[in-house]
Amino acid sequence: MKDTFLIAAFDSVNNLNNIVDSCSRSDFHKLYTDSNTIFHMSEGFARIFIPAIITLLVFILSQLVVWYRNQRSIQLETNNYKDIILCWAELIRVPIEKQITELNALSEKIRLSEVLQPEGFSMNKMLADKVDSISVDRYISTFMINTKTKLKENINDKMTFNLVSQFNYLTLMEKSIVETYNTYQKDSLDIMDEWNVEFKKLSKCIDNLFVKVNNDHVYFAFKQKVVTISMFFKKATEDGTNTMVGSMDNLISPLTELTTAELNHDVSNEFAFQISEVLQYLRFVEHRWKVNNEAYNSVFKTMGKNIKTSLDSINEAKKYFETNTKTKNILQIGK
Repeated sequence: MKDTFLIAAFDSVNNLNNIVDSCSRSDFHKLYTDSNTIFHMSEGFARIFIPAIITLLVFILSQLVVWYRNQRSIQLETNNYKDIILCWAELIRVPIEKQITELNALSEKIRLSEVLQPEGFSMNKMLADKVDSISVDRYISTFMINTKTKLKENINDKMTFNLVSQFNYLTLMEKSIVETYNTYQKDSLDIMDEWNVEFKKLSKCIDNLFVKVNNDHVYFAFKQKVVTISMFFKKATEDGTNTMVGSMDNLISPLTELTTAELNHDVSNEFAFQISEVLQYLRFVEHRWKVNNEAYNSVFKTMGKNIKTSLDSINEAKKYFETNTKTKNILQIGK
């Protein structure tokens, strides 16, 4: 803008010179020797010179007005974008904090879970994508080029990077939370399906034992012990609550101890062997369930922690720009 203004001014001066040069020597002689004067200039010369000067001044003033309006427009635009971005940074704080709370609650529920079913989760829109949709060029223009700091150390670039990167991170994190929770649900349901399949096998093995072993059978004593454990388990689940922990404590672990002791005593006990084989796989599924819960407990807890760190960075940048900076004046501001 400044270069254009100078070029136009020089053109006007050249035009004035051309007007003067176009006059012949005799014309100038008449102009200067004219007895009538205006502003100490001969009347003839003044009639050429004064309109040319006025034209030049009018052009320069018009260019100054255009330049001022452009600069003022950039200044107002900078203030508007700064207000919008920092306002949004405050508006999204509450939904982000809610999301952090939900993630921490989910992590804790998974840690304490005693059931195979996946724990419920309430997803909150963090709305960071609204601010992230503003271009990086606009952030640079608003917070770096056209904003100056009141402090000795200029960290506008660092704080601008914090805003851009953290809004982008939160936008990506919102998608990642949904994807991760869906994966957690799928993994948990897969483990539950495996458990149910093997648990049905265990029930069939126990039913087979009950049918084939009568009172005078060699393994009747073994059968009675299995009956006792089974009845205790059934009584513990009469209220309809059957947790993974309860199944392990009241059925799987007692049967494992019983079948291990029985096979150590009589390795040929086919009923104990069949039950033991299924129990081994159920313990493997239970191990998978524990590992799965531990992993996702850590994942969701880390997500909450990282989002909290991201929010802190945004709040720090917001406070910095509100407290320690101001928009540049008309002469300093630029695109």
